[in-house]
Amino acid sequence: MHQLKDLKALFEPDSIAVIGASSNPDKVGHSVVANLLASGFAGRIFPVNPKGGAILDLPVISDVAELPRGLDQAVICVPPKY
Repeated sequence: MHQLKDLKALFEPDSIAVIGASSNPDKVGHSVVANLLASGFAGRIFPVNPKGGAILDLPVISDVAELPRGLDQAVICVPPKY
């Protein structure tokens, strides 16, 4: 039973950070936030983008260091550097 509890954060997260969230609907970081909202995700969503502001009415955190402790998941939507 202990193993199932360990997987709760993966399959039933209470909070998700979207690192590289974007206000541009053509970017993956916007799609991830939009899909979480459209799917009815009931947990907390933390969009992260150095520009700050808001994305789909969610306040944006400008630095990953400002994220709250104890997040269940982080989705990284940052393009590779060339």
